[in-house]
Amino acid sequence: MQEIPLSFTLKTGWPGSTLTKLVTSISTHREWPMELERPLHAEKGPWRSVGKGWADIVRDQRIGPESSLVFEVVDDSCLVVSVFHRLKVRSFTKTLRSSHFRGHSSKLDISTRFWRDTGVEQFEDQSYTLHGPLKVATVKTVVTRSPRQTWFFISSGWSRFCKANGLRVGDNVKFTCRESWHFDVNYVDSAEESI
Repeated sequence: MQEIPLSFTLKTGWPGSTLTKLVTSISTHREWPMELERPLHAEKGPWRSVGKGWADIVRDQRIGPESSLVFEVVDDSCLVVSVFHRLKVRSFTKTLRSSHFRGHSSKLDISTRFWRDTGVEQFEDQSYTLHGPLKVATVKTVVTRSPRQTWFFISSGWSRFCKANGLRVGDNVKFTCRESWHFDVNYVDSAEESI
């Protein structure tokens, strides 16, 4: 059970309904229904979630003690929640190969060690912002599965990002995850993998 701070309700008037939903502000735009109630003895007391709506968003968005949440009122029954994770700085480094530059079908494989440590759900059909040495671009990730292996790739938008930043075969680039959906991409001297 999660309690809505009374100060939030007094300031915004939210909720105006007992049947509410939380939606994310990321491109996948998911929503989680959440039922609210007030204790019978506290007509003007704080609202509390009942059921599994809050637990579902906590699980699905990997919300933990180090996460910061920003809530924005959409209407009397809907809040947009932006989730910010305080990640330890995680990175991986790649030496770019010709297979990373195949026209519109070009893609870059994400280090297996990196995505396993970060969490599979962070890379399944997600959009990321890459901050390159020269330009910023939005890219999309895809997953490829076989009976023995799973691969995650940066695909849609990767070709444009490479051209805009002058990346070439043989370049060593480091991808540093600064926030949940943002990577800094910079040139480095060698392709040593790090997490």
